[in-house]
Amino acid sequence: MPTERRRRDPEVTSRIMAAVSSQGSKAETLLGKSMWDLGLRYRKHPRSIVGKPDHAFLGLKIAVFCDGDFWHGKGWEERGFDNWEEQFHGLRNAEFWRDKIARNMERDRQVNLELQGRGWLVVRFPESQILREPARCAQVVLEVVHSRRSGPQGSSSNS
Repeated sequence: MPTERRRRDPEVTSRIMAAVSSQGSKAETLLGKSMWDLGLRYRKHPRSIVGKPDHAFLGLKIAVFCDGDFWHGKGWEERGFDNWEEQFHGLRNAEFWRDKIARNMERDRQVNLELQGRGWLVVRFPESQILREPARCAQVVLEVVHSRRSGPQGSSSNS
């Protein structure tokens, strides 16, 4: 039987939401440090790249995104929900949140398509995966970098 959620004062919610940063999350920092430890050098949040990836290897055209679980519609299973929709049940403004997260997911798909159309390789990790195994995620990026360097795209080494 679901527990009833207490309603929070909207002003408190507003202050909490205003404090949520779009850059420098724990997951992003962990992945960046793990990649740095492997000798990978990248740019952070390049404004000139569609979607402003969290980490980018400009010369190799590799964009790496660290997606917050809730904000990007991921990790609902790990949070104990049977499906994506269930996480919104009982929330105040449930329709607003469902629509917002759905728009974020659609924007992620559009960013992926646009970057891929421009020759970029897009790598996305959910926050929960990075927090669980940052070194493994960094290893995946390292493999992608090596693959890109040895392929036809990899004539430039501006990473």
